[in-house]
Amino acid sequence: MQRAALAHAAHREAQVRTAADIAISRAWRRTPKGPAPAPSSREPVLVADVIFVAWEHFRIEASRDEAAAVLRQRFQLRAGAMGLATDAFDESPCQH
Repeated sequence: MQRAALAHAAHREAQVRTAADIAISRAWRRTPKGPAPAPSSREPVLVADVIFVAWEHFRIEASRDEAAAVLRQRFQLRAGAMGLATDAFDESPCQH
């Protein structure tokens, strides 16, 4: 039983990571391309986006804390170099 629970948790975590990656990719596609887009024109990757994608694709109810933690990890790995913004490092949710 414990083995199944660990497998389920690992699978769920992978799905939330994938949801964060999808949210990052969507924001990147929405951002105007050019030599150097102004910071104000960059699309933010919101924790709410990760929560939405997790539900939309996997029917997973990710908490804000869980989605923010995963988004911080994936953002640092993938998006930091892309020049996107995120509210995952904020104390309070980003208002847009």
